[in-house]
Amino acid sequence: MSTRAERKSTPAYVRTVPENPARTLLTGLSLGYFMVLLDLTIVTVALPGIGADLHTGLSGLQ
Repeated sequence: MSTRAERKSTPAYVRTVPENPARTLLTGLSLGYFMVLLDLTIVTVALPGIGADLHTGLSGLQ
């Protein structure tokens, strides 16, 4: 026979508090910064090709 205390468990839908909120914050900020750098890299590489297709210089793309 199992007692009531043994059967009681935390439901799967209950979120727990992270053990280290500073690490969670650092991870989120790092991922956000990575996305900004990735976007800037893609735009920098693509601008000359876009300018060639539109028959304009880099100053015309600003």
